[in-house]
Amino acid sequence: MQYADYTLWQRDLLGDPSDPDGLAARQLAYWRQTLAGAPEELILPADRPRPAEPDARGGSVSLRLPAATATRLRELANRAGTSMFMVTHALSAALLHRLGAGDDLPLGAPIAGRGEEGLDDLVGFFVNTLVLRTDLSGSPSFTELLARVRETDLAAFAHADVPFDAVVEAVNPPRLPGRNPLFQVMVVHRNHVDEWSGLAGLRCEDEPLDVTTARFDLVVELLDGPDGELDCLLTYRAALFDRASVELLGRRLVTLAEQVGAGPDRPLAELELLVGGERERVLRGFNDTARRVAELTLPEAFALQVARAPGAVAVIDGEREVSYVELAARAGRLARVLSAKGYAPRASSGWRCRARWRRSWPCSRSTGSGRRSCRWTSTIRRTGSRT
Repeated sequence: MQYADYTLWQRDLLGDPSDPDGLAARQLAYWRQTLAGAPEELILPADRPRPAEPDARGGSVSLRLPAATATRLRELANRAGTSMFMVTHALSAALLHRLGAGDDLPLGAPIAGRGEEGLDDLVGFFVNTLVLRTDLSGSPSFTELLARVRETDLAAFAHADVPFDAVVEAVNPPRLPGRNPLFQVMVVHRNHVDEWSGLAGLRCEDEPLDVTTARFDLVVELLDGPDGELDCLLTYRAALFDRASVELLGRRLVTLAEQVGAGPDRPLAELELLVGGERERVLRGFNDTARRVAELTLPEAFALQVARAPGAVAVIDGEREVSYVELAARAGRLARVLSAKGYAPRASSGWRCRARWRRSWPCSRSTGSGRRSCRWTSTIRRTGSRT
């Protein structure tokens, strides 16, 4: 079989998209229904908004999950009847969900496209792209999320024959320059990374390359290592993310994976995402507001403010503004009037003020009369005016 034979076979398999009984029409109907109302764009923890012009600059960050964590994740996949790709999908969705992406997450995933045994040894491009719409509503545990992911992924795999371009055309989402339609985050799991047994007599090894471009906003990729560990590769769009932010995102993913492996039945909302000294900084650093404050009475504090900022606004009543120095002058005049009428310090007196801002006089006049406290009692007249 040659690649040209495959293209002819695929065309015959899909049939005419306009034929409602054809495979292409049935699969496109599935994707229109599945992706109806899906978010146009995920809310990601980016450092910058998307630029108006397309920008393909990218970078990558690599890190390693501990072998014990990788073992627990594989055991979890076996118990749940899922693949490690589904675990990767669920981990990525859980992380983005906890970072504010929402409950409805359409994620992209590549599929090999070699479903027929006769294609195993055929050289050619067969990869297709699927959109996996992930439901995280209801605060599920990771075990519950993994069950949802399994159902979603199996249904998508069963409708993977129709090309992604045809799905985009059928769903017809809004387009933006530089934004991938239907999804912006891709999840990938690669197994047997270092297996080169098919090249007998040749010594082969992976040679890492620096990533300088990005097709998607973010790609989360887990790779099986030769000794049972899991390597994680995060590829990002540099126009949106700083490298330091993606490194932090990777550490959060490792922390989440460790907790999922240790307690998969805990609700996702209870899983810890803080890394390093973040918990100490949030609980104590951000709340360390202690400062020395002078022990002053109200009259002393008022006099200090008058001396420090005499022209600053002390009272606002509608469009009327009174400065500290003006308020102090009025309070001084009032204090002298009271003293002349025989009012001594700590004596009680009643006031009837027509303007609300004048109510500040009796408190501020204590600076001049020696009073240390002020208490307001308001009554409501039958006419509704306040005295």
